[in-house]
Amino acid sequence: REVPLPDIALPARLDVHMQTADMADVAGWVKGVERTGTRTVRVEGDDPLAVYRAFVGITYITRVAEGR
Repeated sequence: REVPLPDIALPARLDVHMQTADMADVAGWVKGVERTGTRTVRVEGDDPLAVYRAFVGITYITRVAEGR
């Protein structure tokens, strides 16, 4: 069977609130991520998969950096 694709309005936008300002700074290292506040970043684009991949990158890089 086929799973229908989700209906995502474009451009897709994801705002992420981080625990610390340092984590938001590190999240900005990920391609396509824009720092929008002291502890917030935004990923926006016409490709929902690219937005998701950036979110995964944010999650990974901030977890790794937290342990430094």
